[in-house]
Amino acid sequence: MARQKHRQVGGISLNPQEVVHEAYERIGRAVDQNPPENSLGFYNLASAILHATCVDLLRQRMAIKRQKPVLSLSAGLSQPDHTLLHILTLIDDLQALHPRHAMAFRLHTLSGVSIVETADMLNCSQATVSRDVDFARRWLAVRLQSG
Repeated sequence: MARQKHRQVGGISLNPQEVVHEAYERIGRAVDQNPPENSLGFYNLASAILHATCVDLLRQRMAIKRQKPVLSLSAGLSQPDHTLLHILTLIDDLQALHPRHAMAFRLHTLSGVSIVETADMLNCSQATVSRDVDFARRWLAVRLQSG
């Protein structure tokens, strides 16, 4: 998971060790404050914290980047809006519209939980989880293409 999070986004880079370390500390604090009742509760907590950690670290990097002098781009060029922060924001939008689809996507794609384990955690069939993850991927792809 850490290797997947190491992306260079518009000159901003997330270090995998930093993401894992920060998420581990946040998960530890959250579990101490409010222990989850079962594995589904833990995985929900962990995926939400990993998501929030990435968003927070990217926002910190973007704030630092904004302080540097900005170089103007040529008239015909524009920067792509496919930043990790934009994708994470879209996942939040998906959560508001389709909670089960978003949870299946977060557990399977972001947390790396298998389809079988995700189905057990969400109390639904493996086929439903596969359809939900495919739906979420297509939904995100459409939103990314439209800008």
